[in-house]
Amino acid sequence: MDFIRQQRALANYNPNTKHCLYGADADLIMLGLATHEAHFYIFRETIMTANEKRCTICYQTGHFFYECKGEEKEKDGEVKKADVKEILVKFQYVRLSIMREYLDLEFKYMNLPFMYNLERIIDDFVFMCFFVG
Repeated sequence: MDFIRQQRALANYNPNTKHCLYGADADLIMLGLATHEAHFYIFRETIMTANEKRCTICYQTGHFFYECKGEEKEKDGEVKKADVKEILVKFQYVRLSIMREYLDLEFKYMNLPFMYNLERIIDDFVFMCFFVG
């Protein structure tokens, strides 16, 4: 975020610059909205439920990769070495411009006692999300 702020402060800053952040923290969405950049994207791994989490070595449930002995149990209880399987990680791609559009549609036609300003609405939305937790 510091880098983006420094870039925006430059005299020759191009407002069509595209920014992409990688991380699973939900706060990145709020921070991205708070920059008011038109082209801001977040790339993150898909959040998995407990049933979907598996060891990345033997691909069994019940333990993590750092606890894996690389063994697989057969039906009769005999232990054999597990074949290493390719693990596909799923990713999510969040385009914050779409979220800005949704916020605009949500608040644009409200009968507000003050002048409508999307950027201020986004600031208030981010504040309330951080305030509530």
